[in-house]
Amino acid sequence: MRTRSMTNKQLQIYEARIKLAWFRKALLGEISLSHKGVLFLNEIPEYSRSALETLRQPLEDNEIVVSRADNKVSYPADFMLVATQNPCPCDYYGDETKECTCTTN
Repeated sequence: MRTRSMTNKQLQIYEARIKLAWFRKALLGEISLSHKGVLFLNEIPEYSRSALETLRQPLEDNEIVVSRADNKVSYPADFMLVATQNPCPCDYYGDETKECTCTTN
């Protein structure tokens, strides 16, 4: 049985890195590194809308295509997106030891 890859990215992800890193040549980004595996985004509400929109086309097409003036590169991107979020910003909603400070009882 083949083991699927799992990529776990925290908030430090830059939008360009989510899609594809570009320097003088195209390099694999987190989406292609998650090909045939899982891209895990923790604290999904903390990502910008544009970062999340970056994921739309690769999820639909199972590939990522990036075009620049003199180059066009396509990489495979067949991955499962898994995202999590806390029930509230203070992280204590429903906690038995500490009271939530952001909800009204």
